[in-house]
Amino acid sequence: KNKIFEETCFVIGNGESRLIWKDWNALKNIGTVYGCNAIVRDYPDLCKKIFVVNPPLYDEIVAGKEKNGITNRCIQRKR
Repeated sequence: KNKIFEETCFVIGNGESRLIWKDWNALKNIGTVYGCNAIVRDYPDLCKKIFVVNPPLYDEIVAGKEKNGITNRCIQRKR
């Protein structure tokens, strides 16, 4: 990978603005993609890491990863 790719990242939240972008997977060719909370419901293999604040959602994501073989890493806030 080149240096620009290694330094470029995208952080995708849960807001309505997420609906205006059509090709999220194209970002994976430009840099590293990080997501927040429930993005994994719509794009299960998009993000390299997912940041989760809600403990029940964290449990849901981890259970879904195990069931579906998803390889992204889920990071939870310490309680």
